[in-house]
Amino acid sequence: MPKYTAELKEGENFALVPFGLSFKKGQVVEISEDAYNYLQENSLFEVKIDASLNKAEQKRVDAAEKALSELTVESEQLQLDACQKSIDAVKDEEAKAALQHKLDELIATKPPANKD
Repeated sequence: MPKYTAELKEGENFALVPFGLSFKKGQVVEISEDAYNYLQENSLFEVKIDASLNKAEQKRVDAAEKALSELTVESEQLQLDACQKSIDAVKDEEAKAALQHKLDELIATKPPANKD
């Protein structure tokens, strides 16, 4: 889940009463998604989203990327299935979609299997 922060850039103090927040100049405050959306339009603030993944999720993404890196155009179906399984284990939708796209591209370039 992304972490939203805001920093007051102008003025010394600022109270954002509807969200129960108060700011001092230069102080970075963690805020809700609603407050983030509200403050995006306010030039007094710099707002950011930290969408870094937690450690467990990063390990799942790394495992899927490793499985992808080991695939070749000639990879067997068993390897492709194992790679798909590691991608399916990723919970972060954005990371999962990127990994799935890489796998789909590889499958699209895979030559048809020889059936002698």
